[in-house]
Amino acid sequence: MPFEIEFPVDWVDTDALGIVHFTNYFRYFERAETEFLRKAGLDYNEIFKRGFAIPRVEAKCKYYKPLRFGDIVKVQLKIGEIGEKHFKYEFQIFNNNKELVAEGYVVVVCIDKTSFKSTKLPESFVEKLKTLL
Repeated sequence: MPFEIEFPVDWVDTDALGIVHFTNYFRYFERAETEFLRKAGLDYNEIFKRGFAIPRVEAKCKYYKPLRFGDIVKVQLKIGEIGEKHFKYEFQIFNNNKELVAEGYVVVVCIDKTSFKSTKLPESFVEKLKTLL
């Protein structure tokens, strides 16, 4: 079962016609990610304190229908894959009518903050992710 969040489209997310600007879908992805991590008991700040970072290395979004000011957005998040040094978030976004309006993914990789070289994901982080698959 995917993780879900719901929230209304704010005016600030739209253009002059009240339609959500395409870049905001990535913000919606990250909003779902933040809530997902919080619920999982994972904290990026803890990873940063341990000398790691988890930058995005790939992102994609495919758009099907527009979202508009006032719509209630539902974002679903799943972990698509977990590798030794990376993992992939998969997202689907739905509108008020439960229609799929966009879908995409984000791939993140674990790096050492000093060397900026990829490194193995912390085992404790991976275990918590796996419990939510």
